[in-house]
Amino acid sequence: MIRPLLMAFAILVVSCGPRTSSKTEVAPEVDSTPAKYVALSFDDGPNDITTPKVLDILEEHNVPASFFVIGQFINETTAKQMTRAIALGSEIQNHSLTHTMMTQLSQEQIAEEVKKTDELIEKYTGTKPWLFRPPFIDHNEVMHQTIGHTFICGVGCED
Repeated sequence: MIRPLLMAFAILVVSCGPRTSSKTEVAPEVDSTPAKYVALSFDDGPNDITTPKVLDILEEHNVPASFFVIGQFINETTAKQMTRAIALGSEIQNHSLTHTMMTQLSQEQIAEEVKKTDELIEKYTGTKPWLFRPPFIDHNEVMHQTIGHTFICGVGCED
């Protein structure tokens, strides 16, 4: 009687043991390529002609961007474009007050170009710029010493 009980117990243990598969499981492939990011930025706005068109495309694709604006173009009307950009997850950054060759300005004039544009951006959007793109991507040491923002420079596309 003990022998049939031991056999039944053995069968029960084997049938309740861990399941194994005859298939060899392969670990999922891990992509070792680092993530790639693209940052879109637009200069020389805001305006009521091209800025809304750009915002429409960005909104359609749920893509944020950075807009580097010129202070003298900021007014009650164009401010609506900036607030829309922020609502879509974009940023408004500083591109100077008059879009002049800032390397030819005094330290005081440089400071005024940035300060006035910062104030306009903050007045109309409630956000404070922290990036600065120099007009014509032209910069010098005096500008770096004077402007407290991170500079975003690069290669101009001349479009």
